[in-house]
Amino acid sequence: MDSSTRPFLRWPGMPGTQSVQELEVDGVSLKRLRELEKGPMFVTSLNAVRQRAESYVGRLAKHFPKSKVFYAIKANAAPAVLKEVTRAGCGVDIVSIGEFRAARAAGVKPSEICFAGVGKLKSEIVEAYEAGLGVINVEHAQELSFVLELWMEKRNERARHIEQKSASFLEMPVKNVTQPLVAIRLNPCVESQTHPHLKTGALDSKFGMLLAQIEEWVDATRLRFSKQGQFDAKAFADFVGPLRGLHVHIGSQLQSHDVFPLVVQRIRECVLMLQGKGIVIDHLDLGGGLGVGPAGVPVDASDIDSHVDFQANALKEMIGAEPTLLNLWGPGCEKLSVCLEPGRSMVASSTVFLS
Repeated sequence: MDSSTRPFLRWPGMPGTQSVQELEVDGVSLKRLRELEKGPMFVTSLNAVRQRAESYVGRLAKHFPKSKVFYAIKANAAPAVLKEVTRAGCGVDIVSIGEFRAARAAGVKPSEICFAGVGKLKSEIVEAYEAGLGVINVEHAQELSFVLELWMEKRNERARHIEQKSASFLEMPVKNVTQPLVAIRLNPCVESQTHPHLKTGALDSKFGMLLAQIEEWVDATRLRFSKQGQFDAKAFADFVGPLRGLHVHIGSQLQSHDVFPLVVQRIRECVLMLQGKGIVIDHLDLGGGLGVGPAGVPVDASDIDSHVDFQANALKEMIGAEPTLLNLWGPGCEKLSVCLEPGRSMVASSTVFLS
């Protein structure tokens, strides 16, 4: 056992723990747990989870006034873990309707949930949407069109209900519509240093849209709002209004940050292209992927600090060198929301297996 990476563990003979008579997690005897619960079990230190979550939230906030950390629920979906990360200020990143329901059952507000993933069904999107979903990261053109058309449908439906209510003496319930922020997942076409099966941002990756595909969708959508050579800018703006974000996630178990400056250049190209066509981006989700080695995570959260600092500094350097983005987001990025989606690195060294 290594007390430097798992400080929540204490055992007899460990320096500075003279009063410890048996192996403990957060001061709870594992022997006692074994007596209460028959069979193997995982024992998680919520203190360890909270410390890592707070480190992520605090470090990102030092760089960006508007920031959010979405914990990737797939790393550990235990209700107690979800409650702990939300207490620390995190939202939750989900990739299925089952995870959405699990997060809600644990008390996570729908507005604090980000729905990502390539396998969303339309019915699942509608369910999350009507529950008050906060953010949806779309993976392809068809999904993007569906989400924006759903928004228009719900908004028009509400307008009709309000009109009918105002014309009648009868009280008619009008369901409020909360539009989730929509972000396009951009495939930056970069090679990250990780296992080939964990790469999600390479040219041949199934995840996200290429820059050319995004531009093709925008041009086709603008054409929809053109009649007899006249472009209806207002109608187009109404339709794409919720589309305010870009999402990138280049892989899991990343062993190096070196490729990230190239990723932010891809972000720059996409944001400028979209702005030139009437779509303003003010939300960037940089994904997750911080690797964890066999020894576990460092107790001082230095891995989180260096990871967040490198990404944030690369992004701020790019913004500072681009006058258009500096004007759009402000010299201190006060008009830009920046998000991360850590999972494994938040909970990796928080749990022991008791056989």
